[in-house]
Amino acid sequence: MSPPAAQHAPTVAVVGGGLAGLTVVHRLLNPGGRLAAQGVDADGDAAPLNARVVLLERDDRLGGKILTESFDGFVVEAAADSFLARKPWARALAEELGLGDELVGSEPGWPRAFVRRAGALVPFPDGLTGLVPTKMGPLWTSGILSPLGCARVAMERWIPRRTSDRDETVASFVRRRFGSELYERLMQPLLGGLYGSSPEQLSIAATFPVLVQAERESGSVTRGLRIQARPESTGGPRPGAPFLSLRGGMGRLTEALEASIESAERLQILRGTTVESVRRAPEGWTIDIEGRSPLFVSAVVITTPAPLAARLLVEHEDLVAALRRIPFTSTSVVTAAYDSANFPRPLEGHGYLNPLSEGRKVAGITWSSRKFAGRAPAGRVLLRGFIREPHLPPAGPEGDARLLETLAEELRDAVGLEAAPQWWRVFRWQNSMPGYTLGHLERVRMIEDRVEALPGLFLAGCSYGGVGIPDTVRSGEQAATRLMDHIATRRA
Repeated sequence: MSPPAAQHAPTVAVVGGGLAGLTVVHRLLNPGGRLAAQGVDADGDAAPLNARVVLLERDDRLGGKILTESFDGFVVEAAADSFLARKPWARALAEELGLGDELVGSEPGWPRAFVRRAGALVPFPDGLTGLVPTKMGPLWTSGILSPLGCARVAMERWIPRRTSDRDETVASFVRRRFGSELYERLMQPLLGGLYGSSPEQLSIAATFPVLVQAERESGSVTRGLRIQARPESTGGPRPGAPFLSLRGGMGRLTEALEASIESAERLQILRGTTVESVRRAPEGWTIDIEGRSPLFVSAVVITTPAPLAARLLVEHEDLVAALRRIPFTSTSVVTAAYDSANFPRPLEGHGYLNPLSEGRKVAGITWSSRKFAGRAPAGRVLLRGFIREPHLPPAGPEGDARLLETLAEELRDAVGLEAAPQWWRVFRWQNSMPGYTLGHLERVRMIEDRVEALPGLFLAGCSYGGVGIPDTVRSGEQAATRLMDHIATRRA
């Protein structure tokens, strides 16, 4: 393929065909789609990109870590099963793609989740806002904290605000504001489940900036969160389920994205393609591909995890060093199906979490068939167990069998389940979860500065500004917008 200078229209590349990469390509080909879906007239600011687009994906399948299997009445999620309803970007994209009627909320009822406490499953207290309690009554009666621990939480509004602007770990923040009991028995399992890393290393500014803002502006986190939750502060109440999914599973989102782009004349999709490096060239960028001729492009968006992006950009030492400072951890999801009669008592809520203090190998269990309707046939229970480092055996049949044994031991101890599963699956995700550790925002600013000095290079994905599906969608859309601005400026 000849360099862009010899073509009538430039060529741009997107490296990585997961959710971020698919979102980038979709938005490049449909720049006004989201505005149109919201009833806004897409004028000249949303003109189609006058460029050829090449999507390069190492696997034969597009979609990355979003993968849904459907069979025999089961809907099985290999990784993410839902997204936060309060963040608008994923929902807006789903509606734009014609999936609005397929959106489903998590099943109502209380309690939604439990936490292990001295071996027993205790309901999470009502009144959690921003993952911290703003109602003392439910916390007192939950039994999760001792009376002294509850009293320490109630004192939060009188704890002096922090004056330093330096980053702080989540563990330090929660202990300082609410005490050690709340951190160890409630916050640690919650945050470990969300981010896959220890809150002892996580940055509070990168993971929960709303809590930092509440303390800074109100002097008290609980007081600040109550102010932020007022209808006049939020633009109105936010009714409905906290989590959304799609009736056929989250794979419907990436399937719809793929369908929206696959017939585009200006798009070439290269599956099963390994990118070896991305190098600066006089007229743009050169992409070296295993077993193929180099690809010359005017601009490139790299949507792979930060460590892989660092390997591709090896020529740029300062950028590589910053990218490599974002740690990643591995996880395994063990999914199993049972007859509901196998359980000694009916299941409640959507699942439970294990604090580190309980000494369990399983971080938590989700009752998938209770969390979302239609995930299992009548009379069946579909569940997922999450096992993370350092409890992951080597990959392979023997390692998978050990993971199932770990899950079985957990279920036996937690809910008295003795029966073997009717079927089971193991999904391994190697180095899949970014850790927003102390100083993450500064690292991201450093990365952005280095990238800005390299015209035509853009980064997107969960490594930088948010680990969930909505934040990944937003990251892809922002990268697409910046790329379109770059191409328009070059051709002006």
